[in-house]
Amino acid sequence: MILESLRGDQEKPGLIFNGGKAGGISKTGSMMDVASIAILARLDVGFIDADRSTGALTKALGNSKFPVEKLVDESGIAAKIFAEYKDCDFVFQDNGAIGIADPSIMGITSEIIQAVGINNSCLCLNLIPHKSGVIEDISQIYAIYHWLKNRRIFHVNIDGSGKFDALPELLAPAPITEIPHLTASQIDVYSRLKILPAELLLSPPMDRQLVCKQIASRLLQIAQSNNFAAFLGAEAAIAVLQAMAVDAPRYVMPDGFVSSDEALREYNDLQIYNNKALFADTEQLRIQHLNQSRRHLQRFNELKEHL
Repeated sequence: MILESLRGDQEKPGLIFNGGKAGGISKTGSMMDVASIAILARLDVGFIDADRSTGALTKALGNSKFPVEKLVDESGIAAKIFAEYKDCDFVFQDNGAIGIADPSIMGITSEIIQAVGINNSCLCLNLIPHKSGVIEDISQIYAIYHWLKNRRIFHVNIDGSGKFDALPELLAPAPITEIPHLTASQIDVYSRLKILPAELLLSPPMDRQLVCKQIASRLLQIAQSNNFAAFLGAEAAIAVLQAMAVDAPRYVMPDGFVSSDEALREYNDLQIYNNKALFADTEQLRIQHLNQSRRHLQRFNELKEHL
């Protein structure tokens, strides 16, 4: 199904905002992912950090070239933020735990929605596997914003299991965008730089080319999930990400290791030969593949000592 593009009024920015009382469900990370898709389509973006308890987005983007405005509780803040971002294509608002249900934040958010237009605004709610109470939480937020046309669910595969609870009748109409698993070793490549994934991909470090390809492949999956890039009006990002993801390694570096190109290449090769050994047609082939795997494992272990 082709989804209608979010920004009905091209003269005003689109607003993407999240919510939910639960912590640890990758709300900030998802905002950074979808903003990166817009950036790679050459759209201008800005950010609002509405997490008054931790300021997670402000910390995460400490060295980013893209502006972050804090949602403080002061008179005229909504008008100030709109004036700051009126020429942007998109504004991404990150709300902390309980933030979007806070009367003050809800009031200011409603003012921003009125400024950009209801049809230019979208609420995105994160659902992760094996987290009790999340469906009840997002159902409450979904119902509060019943008057908003654009409400979506992000399936954030935070643990890699892909086992999401079935949606209740209330949430069933919401389009779902799949957010693939992201390992700590991948996150570390851009989080330590305090920039967006898109900024990393546009200037990949010389010794991190392969993990950047993996990150591009992941963003491509998000962009293509349920036509999400088309929903953003960011279809141009598809071709950019496809080019960036060419020859992306299949296997991801285990958490706790730095994803240098050399180490990641050795790790992928040892996994490939392990699989070949598992499905070898003859015992001779199985032994050959296991020997190759052991060589790559030895080299990988040598590299680990220097990471």
